[in-house]
Amino acid sequence: MDAGYQVDTAFFDFRKAFDVVNNDLLLIKLASFGFDTGLLKFIASYLANRRQYVKLGPYCSDGYHTRSGVSQGSTIGPTLFALMVNDLPKVLQVCKCLMYADDLKIYTSIKSTVDCVRSKLEFDAITWGPYEAKYIVMMERLQRKFARYIFRRVYGYYPFLYPSLFVIGMVGMETLEVRRAVHTVLHYLRLLRGGVDNPAALSGVGLWAPARGGRPRRTACARPPALAPVVEVTTIRGQNAPTVRAIRHINNFLERCQDADIHHTTLPSLIRLCKVVLSS
Repeated sequence: MDAGYQVDTAFFDFRKAFDVVNNDLLLIKLASFGFDTGLLKFIASYLANRRQYVKLGPYCSDGYHTRSGVSQGSTIGPTLFALMVNDLPKVLQVCKCLMYADDLKIYTSIKSTVDCVRSKLEFDAITWGPYEAKYIVMMERLQRKFARYIFRRVYGYYPFLYPSLFVIGMVGMETLEVRRAVHTVLHYLRLLRGGVDNPAALSGVGLWAPARGGRPRRTACARPPALAPVVEVTTIRGQNAPTVRAIRHINNFLERCQDADIHHTTLPSLIRLCKVVLSS
């Protein structure tokens, strides 16, 4: 807000927060935090074989065993709940959050009208990005309509006769297809640079490496070697799998932009170059 941007905030109050804590998942998280075996056994014994009942005046219901939850009135209960949700800020990618007990506030700054429409269109696009033309057109149609609305707000008239690509460019956008390709390239470049922890995806990227002791000569017009070989697949779905698609985009990008260095060029510069190359 100090920078003059709009800030959208969502307030959450966890309903029955202490009762829905998954005890097995809680123990797994505590182990990942570095709790030793003795302390984990102590907490497991504290959570196991717990009985609850309802009391109203002099009457009590039959007790029943509970497999989840922590004692809200205990000293350690709120601490265990806080440890359960403590990694939430690491999961949120484009938003920030503030937590206090069982209250949660998620907020993000809205710097442009683009922030209001693209979140749903690009959610997890690296994994499920469409490759059939009919689905690509369906998604592009939504942004094109929105871009014409923004054009009217900015320039004062509706662009009835202007081509969609011209309108999108005039309002500072790229097509969603280009943005998905850029995000895919950026994700895998971060993976190769060690900025993303995804061993399964990294194992699918086989890099070319020159033979030891022999370095082929390259002339000025020689085609640069590809960064990684494209995996040979026989199905259309396999050809558009995330890793295969990423390798194809990266090889195309590095072939057409030989000055880019995936290990030393800054990420903002790589994004800018990638947008130019993949848009042309």
